[in-house]
Parts: sequence; structure tokens; C-alpha cells
Amino acid sequence: MKYGIIIFLSICCLQVNAKDIEATTTDGKSVLLHEDGKWEFNKKVEKTSAFSFRKTNWGMSKSEVKGTEAGKILRDDDVLAYEGNVAGLETLIAYIFVDNKLVRAKYIFTEKHSNKTDYISDYSSIQKILTKKYGDPSDDKTYWKNDLYKDDYQDWGMALAVGHLSKFSNWKVSDTEVWLSINGDNYQINHSVEYSSVKLAGLESAKSEEKAAEQF
Repeated sequence: MKYGIIIFLSICCLQVNAKDIEATTTDGKSVLLHEDGKWEFNKKVEKTSAFSFRKTNWGMSKSEVKGTEAGKILRDDDVLAYEGNVAGLETLIAYIFVDNKLVRAKYIFTEKHSNKTDYISDYSSIQKILTKKYGDPSDDKTYWKNDLYKDDYQDWGMALAVGHLSKFSNWKVSDTEVWLSINGDNYQINHSVEYSSVKLAGLESAKSEEKAAEQF
């Protein structure tokens, strides 16, 4: 009965579908209230950690974020970037701030392969890790601009490098949206995972508009 009372005191409550209501308890747990009055913990959200990205939460200041990382700093302005290794891959870890508030973060994989098809394997490995943590993606897309290499998987790395192929997956979890993507052009392959705050997304777009207006 304790959680039943807390549900109705929650400051965050939204409809998941026609029969379920998602609510957040005062201690931060996500629950589903069913049409028949019964409730249960939201298992998909419960899989996630208490943090939004690594050991940080959205809205943290740059100094607070620095306290969570021990790697070499490569950039320190509106973007705080570190050298790192994620899932066995050389990685650039980037934190993006607006008005000294953390609004977005990225893993930019910098691991190099002589066999470009290995980049496809990297993408699949990261996708499996994210699916284990967040559940099935909301979207999982593969796009072909040109199907010249489509029929032979061994050529998919080349297809990426010349811009014929791109892939992305998307997860929406609690207050965070996660995008895994891989694409390429001019024989350069870009592979990254981007995490963004749902609540603070407007802050970044407003800042971009402000900077654009300053040019006129």
C-alpha cells in the first residue's frame, strides 16, 4: 500500500498506452498503474542505472562532471572531452554543456580497423550491449543510398566508407534519449552513441538560435 500512495503523490505521471499509466515514485522508481488498479515496477526502466550517462546526471555543472572522470582531458570549454576505452574500443568521451549545465554526451569510437567490415561488427557489439541495458530499441534502421555493395556482407565496410550505407538505433529511457549510429563519407567512418536529456533539449536549441541571431 506504501507505493500505491506514493504513486498519486508523484510529480511525474504520464499515459504509456490506453491501459497503463506510468508514474514516478518520490524515491525515483518508475511504476506502471494498470487499468484494473494493480501496479508493478516498470521493468524496462528498472534495468537502467541511477545515472543519465556514466556517473553523471543531466544538469550537472562542468566541475561536478570533472569529479567523476579521471582520464586525460582533451578539450575543456562548452565541451569537456576525455580519452577513454569503452567496450574494448578506443573512444572519445564528450560532455556537452549549455550555461554550465550538462545537456548531452557522446561516445565517439575512434578505434581503427584495416578491414572496414570490422566497423559493422563494432556497431553490432555496441547495439547488443545497449539492448541488454535498455531493452529492444524503439527504432533499428538500415539505409542504403546505393545498393552496389548490398549483396555481399564482406563489402559492407566499404559501403559505409563511401557513404552508401548507414545504420542507427534509438532508445527512449526515462529522461534520456539514446542514439547509436554509424555512417561514413570520403572513406571516413563515423561510429558513435549519443545520449541527450529530454527535459533540457530546449535549452541547447535556444542557445543555438541565440548564437545564430548574434550574426545578424
